[in-house]
Amino acid sequence: MNYQHYIIAAGCLLLTGAVSAQDANTSGEIKYEVTRRIDMSQVRVNINGQEVRPGGTMPDGRTFDVPQTTTYGQSLLFANGMGSEKRDAPGAIVSTMTFGSGPGGPGGGSPRGEGDRGPDGGRMRERRINSPFQNNVYIDMAAQNQITVLGIKKDSLTTEYYRNDSPIVRDSTWKEDDKTKKILGYKCQRATANLKNTPYTIWYTTELPLTYSPVASLTPEKGVVLQIESDQEAYKATKFEAKAIDAAALQPNATAKLVSKKQLDDQRRKAMASFRQRMMSENRN
Repeated sequence: MNYQHYIIAAGCLLLTGAVSAQDANTSGEIKYEVTRRIDMSQVRVNINGQEVRPGGTMPDGRTFDVPQTTTYGQSLLFANGMGSEKRDAPGAIVSTMTFGSGPGGPGGGSPRGEGDRGPDGGRMRERRINSPFQNNVYIDMAAQNQITVLGIKKDSLTTEYYRNDSPIVRDSTWKEDDKTKKILGYKCQRATANLKNTPYTIWYTTELPLTYSPVASLTPEKGVVLQIESDQEAYKATKFEAKAIDAAALQPNATAKLVSKKQLDDQRRKAMASFRQRMMSENRN
């Protein structure tokens, strides 16, 4: 009797171990380092309430120059066939400069003692701001859908959410060859594509239990993209960790209003335009 009991107990332990191992293999996190060319059309500096774009001339005669690229971390959390992308990109740093005489200008005191002086005595203020909206991306790996949820803060208490579901469609120029290399210890196969007239090189592995790419249109039929190279953007996986992930945290906001991609883009543009207008008004004061 006791002998049979021990056999059953041992069997249960083996079964539990198998289930735990299976869970670990189907959930975890992939971390990427991302380098992206900055869209200069979205960059500007505010001087005396006026916007100056890259390459423009500032009041002191200098040219407004900015870095060509930015680098940040991005990760994919996945479990039970769902994934959620997270970015480590910090809020933007906005510098404002005031030139001219009077308070804050040459020969004048800095109002309320705020800010440092620029090279010509103009008052300079620098602050870190966050995006005027939340942009969360989820991946339904079973259905191969990308779910984008946009959260726009209307006031201190109200945030409106909009959702768009789009099928993940691999770019038609995708081609594979026989080149291979190892990334993070996983054997990867090479593919190429010409996305928006820009050549891309993609390295993906089929040795991980999911199908995913940080660039949706560069998703293989099966496998995980661990590196993408191009002149516009680059992604490189820096770590893969199999671990337990809260599946509930990978679900989109249930209150989000379902909209088309165009409607989602329109809401994003409106939020950004309103944000820029507010920043302009604040900097004039």
